[in-house]
Amino acid sequence: MASHTLALENYEDDLLARLYDSEYDSFDEDLSFYQEHLVPGEVLELACGSGRLGARLAVAGRRVVGLDLSAAMIRRARKRHLPLPGCEWLLGDMRHFDLGRLFANIAIAFSGLGFLVDAPDRRACLRCCSRHLRPGGRLILDLLPAGAGGTDGTLAGGSIRDPVTGALFAKKTRITREPEIVTIRYCWQSEAMTLTQTLHLKKLTRAQIEAELEEAGLFALEYYGDYRSNPLTDRSPRLLIVATTSKADAA
Repeated sequence: MASHTLALENYEDDLLARLYDSEYDSFDEDLSFYQEHLVPGEVLELACGSGRLGARLAVAGRRVVGLDLSAAMIRRARKRHLPLPGCEWLLGDMRHFDLGRLFANIAIAFSGLGFLVDAPDRRACLRCCSRHLRPGGRLILDLLPAGAGGTDGTLAGGSIRDPVTGALFAKKTRITREPEIVTIRYCWQSEAMTLTQTLHLKKLTRAQIEAELEEAGLFALEYYGDYRSNPLTDRSPRLLIVATTSKADAA
């Protein structure tokens, strides 16, 4: 039986950052999509976490700047990927940042923008993207589409070992789907403690995100429904958008 419970709303806790990293760092199904659709030049990844995607892009020869609101995630990215040339990991809020330079590419992977459930927050983020994207550059968004299916309920997530202490945590995930919001409740339990976390994810339609992009001075070039670049349909599992700075290019 766990001796105490810690409820967390973000990834500020170092243990939670390590558990997240242990579970998701091996995920690379989206890598080929970014390699195909990024233009030559530097990549700014927002909500970069511990560097799962950015580090892989750096290994492939890209210069990458990663920005995340979680100090624990940035500490982990700096520690794990320090030997990689061409990587920079910055602490910052993707709704309000000014890096003083332009980028050829900006990426917000793994539903990162969707965790900004309030439209003013998403608009603020996209305005920052517009100010940091060079003319003709690419913004790539990976979102959960409004039509995404799935059922409510509790899922057993197996076991995850803390790479620092060796403690084994059993994970359960409870998902509640509403028309526009998916609520995800995580629970990690070891012999010594229980960690819980609740996240809210906004499901977006193509029309919604297109309007928010255009308000920020950005324009959708292409839409895809999965990481294999298949066309977007009503049954697609992902809403992947490649956007740019020029309305003429998007026409």
